[in-house]
Amino acid sequence: MNKEMLSETVVSWLLWGVRQAGTYDPDKVLGFIEENLTLEEYKQIEGFLRWITKTGQTFGHLTLEEKFTEYSRGVKCEQARSDTGV
Repeated sequence: MNKEMLSETVVSWLLWGVRQAGTYDPDKVLGFIEENLTLEEYKQIEGFLRWITKTGQTFGHLTLEEKFTEYSRGVKCEQARSDTGV
């Protein structure tokens, strides 16, 4: 799976989980959808939701892909910095 994109199925589950939980809190959202995700998808969504809540952002159907791409690029930057010791 491309780390900067989510499958349509994962997007659907994520949006549904957020609606059911009424929050972006990963501990609550993932409780609704975790059984429908692979371990890799779970880790991606958990990190994404933690970033969303930490930065005080939100997303909806129209902005989810944009926000996830922004998150993914930030993760890549952090990994590159830690790999170079910066």
